[in-house]
Amino acid sequence: MKKIAILLFVLLFPCLAFPPLQQASAQDVESAPRDIFEFAPDVQITEPVSRDLIAVGGKVDIIQRVDQDVFAIGGNISITGDVAGDVRAAGTRLIIDSNIGGNLAALAQTVEITDNAVISGSVRIKAENVIINGEIIGDAVIDAMSLEQNGIIQGKLEYEKIEAKQTSKNSFLWIFRFISLFGMLVVGLLLVSIWPKAIKSAVSSSIKNPLKDFLRGIIALVGAPIIILVLLLTIIGFPLGLILLTVYLIALYLSQIFVGIILGTYIFGAFKGADKASKSSLLITMIIGVIVLWLIVGIPGIGGLLRLIAVIWGLGILINMEIKAFKN
Repeated sequence: MKKIAILLFVLLFPCLAFPPLQQASAQDVESAPRDIFEFAPDVQITEPVSRDLIAVGGKVDIIQRVDQDVFAIGGNISITGDVAGDVRAAGTRLIIDSNIGGNLAALAQTVEITDNAVISGSVRIKAENVIINGEIIGDAVIDAMSLEQNGIIQGKLEYEKIEAKQTSKNSFLWIFRFISLFGMLVVGLLLVSIWPKAIKSAVSSSIKNPLKDFLRGIIALVGAPIIILVLLLTIIGFPLGLILLTVYLIALYLSQIFVGIILGTYIFGAFKGADKASKSSLLITMIIGVIVLWLIVGIPGIGGLLRLIAVIWGLGILINMEIKAFKN
């Protein structure tokens, strides 16, 4: 996820006056290097990608060449087009049937590297079943229940066998996490479509002064359940307690989306600079940030703590938005 370029509009009047120039201008725009982001139930990359590719979908087919890195999340992922950079993929089934110029990092139930595939860098795979028929020039670190190696690994191979019970449990948790990711992306899409200005303002304010929102989040996280419990224990306040409980649970869910937007803004800022990051598409920023946050909170050991921090910070942002709305 390095850079996302914005295509510039070509002057209209000269194009209308001189049709041949219109065609040349269109070709110039199409040939301009740009990152590609695809988010759909069925993603098919049928044209060459001049920079990075980010693909999220139930099925992802990368048929054409990608000149830089690939980041793919989906049910079934197939890469038959050459990739000049690294490949990072997570899904149910991953098939590599092309040349990878960089490294491969994969998390899936089944990973297959066909006999047509050549991976120039190192490989890190965690899966139930791994099939290697192609060539890996670098080192390979594989955690799997089964490994079938018919190809060539020029570097060092480190293989750790995973027990069947552990993989079954992990598969169930992985599917549940996938559902939660798509749910957050859909909800985030609705939020940035309905309240883009308010969200941008709140996120910008929180980036400048995160401590204030974090303190608000702690107060809300601890104080709201106490108020809700008191209301639920009274006859008159019971209906209001149920309403507040529902609102509280929704706020906990939405809080991670707001932190995802902040994380996406930081990512854009790191690669493009603060000025361009502030002008980037809120939708793209949200999607990239939420996906990265989803991966971070899934890290064993510290994932739970990171999720708690994200929830607290996000609650503070929501409270800030409510305060501004009330003042307006």
